[in-house]
Amino acid sequence: MFSGYYVNIEIYMESHFLAVGLLCCGVLPAGSQTVVGPMPLAPASGLFIPTPAAPLNIPSFQAPSMGLEGVLGSFRLPAPQAALVPGRAVPMALPVTAKPKATDETVRKGFQQIEEAGRQASKHYTGFDARQRESLFRAVADHKVAGLDQLDKYDPTGIIGFCFGRAMAAHLIALRMGLTQDNIRKLFIVGDLRSGDKPEWRFHVTTLVRGIDGAWYAVDPVLPEAMEMSAWIAKVQDTWDKGRKSRLYVTPADTVLPKLSVFPETPEAETGELIIELKFDPKGKKGFEAVESLPDKKTMAFDVDAERAARYFDGASGGQGTFGFMGIRINGEWFDFNSYFADLIEAVLSAPDGDFEPAASLRTLGAGGAFSAPLPRPRPGDLGSFRVKALQK
Repeated sequence: MFSGYYVNIEIYMESHFLAVGLLCCGVLPAGSQTVVGPMPLAPASGLFIPTPAAPLNIPSFQAPSMGLEGVLGSFRLPAPQAALVPGRAVPMALPVTAKPKATDETVRKGFQQIEEAGRQASKHYTGFDARQRESLFRAVADHKVAGLDQLDKYDPTGIIGFCFGRAMAAHLIALRMGLTQDNIRKLFIVGDLRSGDKPEWRFHVTTLVRGIDGAWYAVDPVLPEAMEMSAWIAKVQDTWDKGRKSRLYVTPADTVLPKLSVFPETPEAETGELIIELKFDPKGKKGFEAVESLPDKKTMAFDVDAERAARYFDGASGGQGTFGFMGIRINGEWFDFNSYFADLIEAVLSAPDGDFEPAASLRTLGAGGAFSAPLPRPRPGDLGSFRVKALQK
């Protein structure tokens, strides 16, 4: 958890001298026991790794214990100061401050810590079997931050959508399950996505994980289960892109969003330079390689190299590192993520390794049995992120 507790050394020293004075005056008994009190310190660096406590020998005083429970931005009140009573140890009220607010820098460090934890995992996989894919899908769908049932908390207006948050959750949980980074990708569909007569979204993204059979599988909780990439494409197109006019892009795993800081407010304002624009045409552009084995000849999909991904998308780490974890400014308007990614990173990083074993992630009635809890159902229109009507005039 984020922690911001500190101990004022001066108060410890003053308390020490007070105890000595009281001893000399006979207020405290000569046989008072010396105790060792914990001195929690704020982290010297990083997000979630607290500095080990340094012991202090304080006659007849015991600092109140301060755990790491609580939530980001909360306050912990100091323990009340007890009256001096002969023969009793006096609990000392320690000054505390509010936990430091998460920043883009601290959350990014947490993201990088998860990537490093994935590299240091005791088990590594170059592909997931069906049970592991099912476990990953369930872990994202049921997640206390990324689950669809949490959207009202983090996206009360329904504008943001957070498909990119669910995709990040799948990426990071897959790393903690031991899947190597080069066997995780992102798949974006960009275009005029709609389930009815009016445009709803401009893009949607899911995470791809490689299977032990060599195929790529999409982990996307808006659909019923993890499914092979071509099946995911067909399902999304049949639902939100019936004319097959959208384009698909396979990118590195840490890609998060198409660049959105400038969004054409009308179709006439498009220049064709931004990947989010309907007029953008990747054909013939360097770094965009056509993907084969697609559902039909109308589908246009491209594998994007790292250089072009950094140019046209915002990423969370590596050479990109341009994604803002706290929010995004589009056409001058700020869209706050309401601590979504701070909470997500904290949850994934702080969970014990055992939580990422398939048997722990799957809620089953028994070994190999059926799920005991139904998945949250998507809200109507929950597909992509950033509703077009909120960005265009």
